Amino acid sequence: MENSIIKFILDVGNSKIKMLAGELSNYGEKLRVLKYIEVPSRGIKKNVIENQIYLSESIADAVREMESATGLEVRKVILGIGGTNIYSKTKNVKLSFSEEKVITEDHITELFLTAEKELKQKAEKVLESEIYNIRVNNSGIVKNPVGLTGREIQADVHLIFVGENEIDELTEAVNRAKLEVDSIVLNPYASAKATLMEEDKTMGVALIDIGEGTTDIIIYKNNKLIYAKSLPLGGMHYVSDLEYIFSIPKSEAQEIIKQISETKDKKEFNFPINGNKYISIGNIRKVIDARTGDLVTFIKKAI
Repeated sequence: MENSIIKFILDVGNSKIKMLAGELSNYGEKLRVLKYIEVPSRGIKKNVIENQIYLSESIADAVREMESATGLEVRKVILGIGGTNIYSKTKNVKLSFSEEKVITEDHITELFLTAEKELKQKAEKVLESEIYNIRVNNSGIVKNPVGLTGREIQADVHLIFVGENEIDELTEAVNRAKLEVDSIVLNPYASAKATLMEEDKTMGVALIDIGEGTTDIIIYKNNKLIYAKSLPLGGMHYVSDLEYIFSIPKSEAQEIIKQISETKDKKEFNFPINGNKYISIGNIRKVIDARTGDLVTFIKKAI
């Protein structure tokens, strides 16, 4: 691996810190996974950092485990970003010229910069961008306008934003763990790149990633990213529902969630709680179905 390009990816979640070590191919097209590890996260709840020190210590735990397992030194990471402060906006942008011009990459860049200037608010950062419905001289849609001649070019520019404060706080926690952030990637965008086929993205597809504290949605059409949103609902809400409704500790609620898949074929089953008390599987399923219904409604509304 002396001449290999090694990358470390860090994902800071509400319940787990995840880190992956990967070896890039010569042209950077493929990534071979060398090691994947998970450690419990502390200091973050519902995507809000409550204690920088605890969170940085959790990140440092992941680094130590990764270095011990691989023998590699971790100094830079690619940081995955998710959470409820991610949102997308689209703007139709038009550039007009006094005379016929050959469209260049600089004109495409100007479309992006114009859209960002009009859409970006203070304390916002652009994570991903996409351009589609490109027209030259008000003609039909073209896939690549570079090299065409015209007096006007217009396109729909789609930008995905996140709050700068959120990035700054997370970056600070990473830096406290003596790591440098090499780059930042939108989690659902990375999930889409890893799992969706070109045919899926061309025909139109929504990728739903249900995490511990949030559910990420990303939509493709005609092989273009056209929408992204994160909802404040995830696996932790099933646990909190059981805690509240049945007045049980979090540990017991988590254990029920773990066991529920093992009892999916059983019509009658009682989960023991608080020593000699029980909750029927029917009542557990009612709570889970209710929360799932809320989650599905949110997803449908977003789509």
